[in-house]
Amino acid sequence: MDVKFINPFVHGTVEAMKKIAAMDIQPGKMYLKESNVAAGDVSGIIGITGDATGSLAISFTETCICNIVSGLRGELRTAADREVFAAVREITKMILAIAVTDMEKAGLKIYAALPTVVCGKNHTIEPPVDSPSITIHFSTGKETFVIDICIKPPATEAPQAVVEQATQRQIPDHGIKTIVAEVRPVAENVPAEEDREALLKKQLTEAIAARDELMKQLAEKPFMEISQRTKFKKMIPALDAKIKRLKMDITAMEMMAKITRDGLENPIIATHYQHHDNQKKR
Repeated sequence: MDVKFINPFVHGTVEAMKKIAAMDIQPGKMYLKESNVAAGDVSGIIGITGDATGSLAISFTETCICNIVSGLRGELRTAADREVFAAVREITKMILAIAVTDMEKAGLKIYAALPTVVCGKNHTIEPPVDSPSITIHFSTGKETFVIDICIKPPATEAPQAVVEQATQRQIPDHGIKTIVAEVRPVAENVPAEEDREALLKKQLTEAIAARDELMKQLAEKPFMEISQRTKFKKMIPALDAKIKRLKMDITAMEMMAKITRDGLENPIIATHYQHHDNQKKR
């Protein structure tokens, strides 16, 4: 893998941990990853596309990330919870933001999906492209965490791709989660707004299907394990919120598409009876 796709992520990790957690860390051992099993218990994953296609993953042991969040919040954290997941998500986003800035300075255009966080022993991270993954260790002084970089430069004739948000898949018999950042090609010469609207509609369809499947599982399996049932019940409100947000975004895009350029530059404000001057009412 070309160092121009590795160094920005190393720099991004060092800077992100300095800004978010006030930690001065240094990169350590780097090696070719031979397994899709994550090195830690909590991972943040984000897909990318553009002049490079692939994914970034950052994996912490539960002890490591809990100690980091404890230092941030000033409250002891001994187990991964919602605040821990939020911290991992923000760290992942900042690493990528810094890396993208570095790559843009080198003339590369990179686009990112939304980050996904997964927690669990021996969870796996499935690379979105058929390319080697590079793992780099970092030390916080007491513990270590790793970043996994899987990047594949696209062929010059390949159409631009759109990265969808990484989705979690459950392996039923073992409770091991696999993260897959899907990359799907989009036809060339299609306006960017139409690309985005199509992507939002696809995400809406998938979110509705996922929510309906969870509700179906809850209804059809009354003897489901309590922990699994509790987990499904927590996921449904999150999916409902996502569905609502996607519907609002799609509606806003459809409304904006109906407005002409002249309408944007020279808006006409419709009068209302409340706007009338009091003298005119007499």
